[in-house]
Amino acid sequence: MFARPSTPGRTLLLPNGKYLLFFGTDTLTDQRTGAMTRYLPNGMLDTSFSFSRAYTFVGAAASATNGKLIIDATRFLYGSETQQILRLNGDGSIDPSFNIPVVAAGFGIVRAIVIQPDGKILIAGFFDTFSGLARQKIVRLLADGTVDSSFTPPQFEGNGIWTRPVVLANGKILIAGDFTSVNGAANLGVARLNVDGSVDSTFQATGFNRDFTPIRGMVVQSDGKIVLAGRFEFGTGSEATSAPAVQTRATPM
Repeated sequence: MFARPSTPGRTLLLPNGKYLLFFGTDTLTDQRTGAMTRYLPNGMLDTSFSFSRAYTFVGAAASATNGKLIIDATRFLYGSETQQILRLNGDGSIDPSFNIPVVAAGFGIVRAIVIQPDGKILIAGFFDTFSGLARQKIVRLLADGTVDSSFTPPQFEGNGIWTRPVVLANGKILIAGDFTSVNGAANLGVARLNVDGSVDSTFQATGFNRDFTPIRGMVVQSDGKIVLAGRFEFGTGSEATSAPAVQTRATPM
């Protein structure tokens, strides 16, 4: 049980059956914990895991190899905030061998972390710079935490990427959110990037309109079609309909 109002907003199931709770939690009803806690499969608090209380907020997390984690964490110090990407050991301690990138200023601007099959790390969200470099909405890190200079994302208009990027079998990357243009071309909030981060111009989602709210969920089916969750409009003029949690499909080209 969590003390109000600091209740967790996100969970991550780990390969060993344990799970993480984060995104707003800091206190259980009977003890102070921290910005992220881990639980056993039976729901009991895993007391062998302890994340530094110097960090007050964890916005995103992904499971890495050897039981390690990649997380986005915010630390407040003397009235200012620092948002960092950390690698944690299996016990929750910070791995000092990982270069710690500092995300651009802003609270909660990292929305998702995805680890590619080759060990590289995708960070997606609302940022326009990352670790002092011009990187809009998505950046790729090498396994040691340094920014991958071979990956250069396009230019976006809009807040950014809300969903977890999906890495396809060919290495291309699907992204979705509330962006309205990519490299100056109008976009419904769904795009596909090439391996080097450039936009794949052969992919264009059609058949629906999106209102001012973002696309909040995206999965790829076994047949390659893409399921999107959000608020969409179908049709034109007075015949257009809009409903929350609509699912639609866009077929990759």
